[in-house]
Amino acid sequence: MSPRPAFLLAAIVMASCAGTPSAPPSAGSPATVTASPSPSPSATTISSPSISPLAAGWTVVGKLATGRSQHTATLLLDGRVLVVGGIGPDKPVGGAVMAGDVLATIELYDPQLRAWHPGHAMTTPRLGHIAILLLDGRVLVAGGMDTAPVPGCDTSGCNLAMTSAELYDSTTNTWRRTGSMHQRRNNPAVARLEDGRVLVESDGTAELYDPVAGTWAVTGSPARLGYGGDATLLADGTVLLSSGGDGSGVELPSERYDPSTGHWSEVGAMPRQINGHAVRLTDGRVLAVGQDGSVIFNPQTDTWRSTGSMVHAGQIDGAALLPDGRVLILGTIDPYYSGVTDPVQLYEPTNDTWRAVRGPSHAHPGSSVTTLSDGSVLVAGGFDGLGLADVYTPGG
Repeated sequence: MSPRPAFLLAAIVMASCAGTPSAPPSAGSPATVTASPSPSPSATTISSPSISPLAAGWTVVGKLATGRSQHTATLLLDGRVLVVGGIGPDKPVGGAVMAGDVLATIELYDPQLRAWHPGHAMTTPRLGHIAILLLDGRVLVAGGMDTAPVPGCDTSGCNLAMTSAELYDSTTNTWRRTGSMHQRRNNPAVARLEDGRVLVESDGTAELYDPVAGTWAVTGSPARLGYGGDATLLADGTVLLSSGGDGSGVELPSERYDPSTGHWSEVGAMPRQINGHAVRLTDGRVLAVGQDGSVIFNPQTDTWRSTGSMVHAGQIDGAALLPDGRVLILGTIDPYYSGVTDPVQLYEPTNDTWRAVRGPSHAHPGSSVTTLSDGSVLVAGGFDGLGLADVYTPGG
């Protein structure tokens, strides 16, 4: 899932409520987009390995051409990582600092060369969007906002999410418009089903994307009206929606979606309110981590329980399942990037314990966290606007 630290943007001084999102494209005949700059061959091909394997621990792997945060990062079938959208570095205006521009640009990380390459830009700048790999290798990108949120502005002229969606083809480095969603969605929960369709949910409504037809269909709505949860495909093909609460501090029941019926059913509530990330473990259970701790879901009993105590509490930027079944958690002590490095910890499911591990040499609040094909983990970008990237190679 995409990061969801919207409170950080609210702390940035904004000049006005200007900037109405553009109207979403219609769901009619798709159009292929060929945006500039023209791609170079290195942006669409993988080269043969030419460098030695990484040692255990953290390694700097260059930097993004455009510093960004709150972007998405999707592992492609060929092993590269597609970084999409997000928000650029803050902009000084007079004596104030304004939020950076929402980005339409993309970049591709080649793990064999440990290098970054540009790709064709999207048709629309996006922040708070989804990006998910389809079975045929294309990437579906949908929703989000095309301007930075304006604190305190709830009128029809700002802070509006989009319905539009587009598809990225990594073999041709092109974008193609596809059908629009029925509802505006910002930071929705998302999961790819076993049959290849994509489920999105937000604000108590859900819909399904059919990649063959290129259209969206409304499906059953969950009973809850919460926020901040995550969607996880379970081993039986159902989807767990881990509720994040309704803002009152009261935890809502989580729910399971059955694609065969289009219906939701309530399961147990978490022991505490967790607004964060969920990871399916190798044994089928689901670990959910957030600012208030961590909990485990057992799909056999539809119940949650607390895990052992985390080493660090605070904002969670991402979670990644490692090849040996452990889970790497990247957190943030200081989301305002004062120079404090990120706390990193590992969860060991076999004995339900956490331990701290050395973090990267610089902080990554607002970054993306992506497990690569070889089991290492790519961490890229952040609120500091520098666009730095690191790879974590599991060790002992």
